Amino acid sequence: MAGRLPALCMKLSHLGRLSRIGCGDFRLSAKDSIAPYGWGKFSPVDEGQSSGDRCCKWFSTVVESLEPVNRKAGLGPVIAVGLSGGVDSSIAALLLKRQGYRVFGVYMRNWDSSDEVGGTACSAERDYEDARLVAKQLGIELYEVDNQKRYWTDVFESFTSDFSTGLTPNPDLACNRYIKFDALLEQAKQLGADKLATGHYARLALSRDGQQFQLLRGIDHDKDQSYFLASVAGSALQSVMFPLGSLIKSDVRKLAATEGLITAQKRSSAGICFVGRRNFSDFISEYVDMKPGPFIAVNSGAEIGTHDGIPSYTHGQRARIGGQPEAWYVVGKDVPNNSVFVAAGPEHPALFCTTAVADGLSWISGALPAELAEGRVLKCLYKARYRQPVEECTVCLASADSEEALREGMGIAFTNSRKFLPSSLCRLQSVAMQGEQLQIKFLNTARAITPGQALVLYDGEVCLGAARLLHPGPSVFEEDFEHEHGQGQGQVASSTQRSELVHLH
Repeated sequence: MAGRLPALCMKLSHLGRLSRIGCGDFRLSAKDSIAPYGWGKFSPVDEGQSSGDRCCKWFSTVVESLEPVNRKAGLGPVIAVGLSGGVDSSIAALLLKRQGYRVFGVYMRNWDSSDEVGGTACSAERDYEDARLVAKQLGIELYEVDNQKRYWTDVFESFTSDFSTGLTPNPDLACNRYIKFDALLEQAKQLGADKLATGHYARLALSRDGQQFQLLRGIDHDKDQSYFLASVAGSALQSVMFPLGSLIKSDVRKLAATEGLITAQKRSSAGICFVGRRNFSDFISEYVDMKPGPFIAVNSGAEIGTHDGIPSYTHGQRARIGGQPEAWYVVGKDVPNNSVFVAAGPEHPALFCTTAVADGLSWISGALPAELAEGRVLKCLYKARYRQPVEECTVCLASADSEEALREGMGIAFTNSRKFLPSSLCRLQSVAMQGEQLQIKFLNTARAITPGQALVLYDGEVCLGAARLLHPGPSVFEEDFEHEHGQGQGQVASSTQRSELVHLH
């Protein structure tokens, strides 16, 4: 004990702010200087400890509590907060400032909608003004950075290209990977920041070996945004902070209202950032060719209407078909023939499948999980859409040849088996492969598995990474029909023979 106190006292002497410490009665004589930082009154616990141990524990508590003072004095990290003009980033900045960090805001401009039809619906100017007012309320500087050229090159060009092949990409993952946590992070550092903070509902934690950061789901699972962060390079996470990861959205709004922030009641952003609340079909038609074609009912093979253009539709979407007494849903797309397959009702078996194939693998750790690296299967959790709850699945590299993979009916021997070939309702147009392919078996049937969307994998709360869904396997509707009728003709689901199925391998 005697050897520990001098070291702690030496550390306290460097921190300052304390004029006298009484170890016997645990009193601070500098209460006025400590109270503003929210430490409150110190109450010793563990009455069974010796006074020396209690004193040492108290010293440690004071040292930890004084860290915000250190930052306040300009000795700690400088944090750039990506202020978007919304409530989440506003509270992220507020919390960091309250903790004593030196904080400034950065507003990122990625898109110019001035020349678009309906472009006035974009809230960029209003968002910037709100960000400016929040920065003024918080007493921090605000900088504006322009990433429009890089956004166009790294995000939007591939977005429109994917749509032309029949994919339904999610640009938010690419934006986070290439813009927010690459370009913006570097710009923040050039402005003098040590780290970049955002209002994402996600958490960070050190790996067991302490060598790298892991991405965790946010405490508020309804708002958890780890799905959108799943392709961010793990090396970037060491320079990132997510102050809202342990909060729930309702508490964030309450705090904003209590603090009188102008963003307290501001409506949350919706949809793709550069589309906003505009009609998506109207927006995408400005960048991708739209050619009307038939809606085809999977049960009968009959044409029951005309669609506006394949890029306007995605799996699981309600198809607005005039003159129909019931609701119809998109269950697939035949891009070469410009047809959209539909089925009646949101629970039609053509919407569900038990397998899928993905590519474009991106692991936050920078390396394959050990199981996959060894050619084995990995049992984990997944999300195939942002809003869906996590579900169980088994994944395996298509090139795996271990006994375990073969026992699971996965790997190299099953790459061209029926269950890992595309659904006959999913025919794309010349999709370029992105590296190694991943086979996925869902524990429960999965709804509306959509080519181009992100498949995000989890080990409990830890986000492992993301992949691009290439195609769903045969739907439950197709499997049931084959079981009952073999390879007979007459139904959309069976009219395409196995040899004619679209191979993406």
